[in-house]
Amino acid sequence: MEYVISVLLSGISVGGQYALIAIGYTLVYGILRLI
Repeated sequence: MEYVISVLLSGISVGGQYALIAIGYTLVYGILRLI
C-alpha cells in the first residue's frame, strides 16, 4: 500500500510541474498577444 501512495505522490508532483509550466506559457503567450 505504501508503494501505491508513493507512486501517486510522485505522479501528482510531476503533473503539478507540467501544469505550472503550461500555465506559465499560457500567461506569457497571452501577454505577448496583448502588446
